[in-house]
Amino acid sequence: MSESETQLSKDCHNSSTPPSFDELKKTRPLRRPSGAKSGGQIRHKGMTLKRVREPGEVIEHGLPERCDGCGETSPLSCAQIVERRQVFDIPVVRYEATGHRTLRLQCGCGKLHESQFLSGVRGAVQYEPNIRALAVHLKQGQLLPLARSAQLIDDLYELEVSPATLLA
Repeated sequence: MSESETQLSKDCHNSSTPPSFDELKKTRPLRRPSGAKSGGQIRHKGMTLKRVREPGEVIEHGLPERCDGCGETSPLSCAQIVERRQVFDIPVVRYEATGHRTLRLQCGCGKLHESQFLSGVRGAVQYEPNIRALAVHLKQGQLLPLARSAQLIDDLYELEVSPATLLA
């Protein structure tokens, strides 16, 4: 028996190792071979990413203005589309801060006019309903802890929100 086989055959009963080390040994898989070939199976309906009918942006990869063989100009209006491809991505999102100001003006007659904030603008700095709705969704819908919800908002939107604010 080789030294490695001797090591593998030892357990807590015939060595000085604790019982917890017995679990670290290699185990045999519980799954039985099915007999099917690896990979996609016959009659399995595959799934693939589908194109959208109207992409938000189309980038045409242009042709040279002149033929590099004879130097003649090419009528680009006669060009045909050879192949189409689509690339999906998520736009980078960031919070928007909207400033509100009230104005004061004294009329020539002496009357003082002062504008008022909209009814929803109560604090010097506050969160809008979309941020509050996201906080509720992360806590109640996704069941994230407060600290992880705050970290996710910071990671996605670069907006620091304290866990205490999310609790409120």
